[in-house]
Amino acid sequence: MVDTPIHASALVLGTTGLLLRGPSGSGKSMLCHHLIATHRALNRHAVWIADDRVHLGLHHGRIIAKPVPELEGLAEFRGLGVQPVDYVDSAVIDLIIDLTGVEERVPETTSLSLVAGGPDLPLLRVPPRDLGVCAVLVAEAFHSKARTLRL
Repeated sequence: MVDTPIHASALVLGTTGLLLRGPSGSGKSMLCHHLIATHRALNRHAVWIADDRVHLGLHHGRIIAKPVPELEGLAEFRGLGVQPVDYVDSAVIDLIIDLTGVEERVPETTSLSLVAGGPDLPLLRVPPRDLGVCAVLVAEAFHSKARTLRL
């Protein structure tokens, strides 16, 4: 695993691991909460891996995310503070979502390697702090990648 955690949040929707990156206040935790609640409302599997800080490593050519020990099973709810959440102790990451300041009409989807020697993963850049727009763009990325992302 990586010696120091990265500033990100991670979750599993169905069997697909997502890593959300972005500056503080960009809406990573809120988007994770929204995606998990939406999937669970549809009786689909959705669970946290980690909120705020994520350890990344390489195992058999796949990128694995784990929570940092001091935040394991915790996520921040705006206005309520840090609360316990259902989580898994590790999962494969399949898609990277960057909450960026770029307001593109059509968000760019590229790829990125997170760990030296690791695979390139699909990367979706979406505008920060607009929960509705982010959720729609993530859903679209999910559906367009369904053949390659084990959904």
